[in-house]
Amino acid sequence: MIFEYTHNDLVIEFHYDYEPGEPEVHTYSNGDPGHPGSGPTVSILSAWFVLADINKQKVTVDITPLLHEMYDLDLDRVEEDIIEEHINNNYDR
Repeated sequence: MIFEYTHNDLVIEFHYDYEPGEPEVHTYSNGDPGHPGSGPTVSILSAWFVLADINKQKVTVDITPLLHEMYDLDLDRVEEDIIEEHINNNYDR
């Protein structure tokens, strides 16, 4: 899946996996205790950015190895935004 995220007026394209989580089960039909369920999760696989080369041609660059060097980019916030988009747009249904 792909999510476009604007960071400092630049658009980063995140490729990711999304798991919707599991609903809570209070008790099973046989009376056994259920489980608390789990919330949705996102795993960022890669991040891409469009730059201009020396000839001013657009080049798409994999910036995944640089993500942790971008101190002002909050990856937790990116993941939260992706989850929020899934929930708000009913992508899970």
